[in-house]
Amino acid sequence: TGGREHLEVPSDKLNLDWVLGNKLLLGSVNGNREHFEMGIRDLALGEVTYPGVIGRLLTNPVQGLENYAEAMRLLRQLKSDAALLVALADIGGAWPVTDVIRRLTELADMSVSAAVDYLLLDAERRGRLKLPNPVRPSEGSGYFVLAMGKMGAGELNYSSDIDLIVFYDAACPALLAGTEPSAFYVRLT
Repeated sequence: TGGREHLEVPSDKLNLDWVLGNKLLLGSVNGNREHFEMGIRDLALGEVTYPGVIGRLLTNPVQGLENYAEAMRLLRQLKSDAALLVALADIGGAWPVTDVIRRLTELADMSVSAAVDYLLLDAERRGRLKLPNPVRPSEGSGYFVLAMGKMGAGELNYSSDIDLIVFYDAACPALLAGTEPSAFYVRLT
């Protein structure tokens, strides 16, 4: 809380909660201004030192491909958590505006990729595709998503929508016999 009250937190608890508990500063925002600013600086330093760490910390595996609602809930939660994190770094002055728009664009890219991977794996589970690389479902899937506008330029802001164009390869070997390419890829989209 603000004012004259102080908060003492053991450093090992911060580390456990931040790394293992995936709290990402949310628990320390109300601590005090000094701890808040220190957390923002540490977060920015962590990303510089270990590029991609924020994306890895914000990733949650979805158990069971049949659970579409859970996958979408996790993507919405990711967007909310990451937007708060980016806003804190922005407001705290830890990231310049160029980093803020880059991170927002990376978040959108990661979210679209996760949704596409989910859909492709689900299509394989239903017997419509045989993915060459299930670890990277989009590779060799015959499905391409191109970002346009601000996302394509790497300039998303907090209120940006995303404009996507989807292409498919009708002759992709990943499609199983009997699967009509146009109907399949349109339905996938």
